[in-house]
Amino acid sequence: MDSNLSIEAATELIQTTTANAGTFINDFLLIIILVGLMLFFMFMSGRRGVVSLTMAVYIGVSLYGLFPFKDVVLEATVGSPLASLALTAVMLISFTTVPYIVLNRVVVTDFLGRLGILFLLIVSFLLTAMLLASAYHILPIRDFYSFTPALDALFAPTEFFFWWFISPLVALFAMAK
Repeated sequence: MDSNLSIEAATELIQTTTANAGTFINDFLLIIILVGLMLFFMFMSGRRGVVSLTMAVYIGVSLYGLFPFKDVVLEATVGSPLASLALTAVMLISFTTVPYIVLNRVVVTDFLGRLGILFLLIVSFLLTAMLLASAYHILPIRDFYSFTPALDALFAPTEFFFWWFISPLVALFAMAK
């Protein structure tokens, strides 16, 4: 009887652990994919690209927030959250691309040298987290996509937005030679 009990307990433990691991993967698959894409881009663009992209994202998010015709552009998509999200993404990408091109030509990055691939991974994660936090607070993303409670707990609170927003800058500063 004790062996049946321990087999049932072991089976339940395995099922619970598997379910928890599956939930964790589902919750953070978006982050894992975005960090991977960001890491690939940063690895290919080098140190100059890392700094240029980080600064360009700050400029792009700021320009989007200050864009005086944002509401007029988004009003054209009334009733279509997907179109609204797409237009917002186009505006953000546009506002980020131009500064990235300019910065990539003028940034000199001899100051980044510590930690190598670990540096790229950390900055990739923090830049992705900043973009997700910005999506929560700037984009109409919740109309289109329902995030899990775990991601909501990390990125939805207004109190956390500032910390997610400055984290890539802090990482660049902390990892400079």
